[in-house]
Amino acid sequence: MLAGPAPPPRPPHRGPRGRDVHPRPRRPRLTLLTADDDPRWQPQAEAVRRAGIPLALRSVRTAARRETVPGQWARLLGADRADTALLVRPDGHIAWRGTCPADPRTLPALVRRVLAAP
Repeated sequence: MLAGPAPPPRPPHRGPRGRDVHPRPRRPRLTLLTADDDPRWQPQAEAVRRAGIPLALRSVRTAARRETVPGQWARLLGADRADTALLVRPDGHIAWRGTCPADPRTLPALVRRVLAAP
């Protein structure tokens, strides 16, 4: 029996794998994994870091690196929005999936809730 497409990753499932996605951290940190180099995520990531939470910002697609299969990121997320991102814990599990919030205070508050959850 053939299985259908895998459901999109959601908390608390494991996130995408790869050296560029989950580099070996020197200390435990979260990774915000975005589809591309969308500049709207930079202030969000900076706000999290200013709150004292180590966070790596990584993009799947950059000017130098494209998806092997076009649309792979959207299928993986089950989203057709380019501003969708995953917040991946140091153990590789997805802590959050969503779109870029307009308010830079939103992501730090969300990350604090994720870190406080059992």
